[in-house]
Amino acid sequence: MVANSSANAAILAEADATSGSLNFNGNDVVALAKSGSNIDARIGTISSSATFGQDVTKVRASTVSDGVTAYDTDEWTNYASDTVDLPGRPHDGRQRRVADGVRGGRRR
Repeated sequence: MVANSSANAAILAEADATSGSLNFNGNDVVALAKSGSNIDARIGTISSSATFGQDVTKVRASTVSDGVTAYDTDEWTNYASDTVDLPGRPHDGRQRRVADGVRGGRRR
């Protein structure tokens, strides 16, 4: 997981890396890309200003096994901001987390 360096201690304890540049306002799109093409984990819709990830911890459904290139709200569950104690942990190999308005993410 990559976390904002000002995240709370529980998130920082889980982080594999930190950065002070991870600042999102809840409507920023995040995607995993390879060679300039989005291949998975798109969160949000490009060219939309809708707030979808502000002050929440988003968890990718464990049933998602293939990459997607379009945001589907049914693939994500929202929890309270900064939630770190979630079902399916530790690291079940499929669960993905994006914490606190996309402050950090995990893919294991």
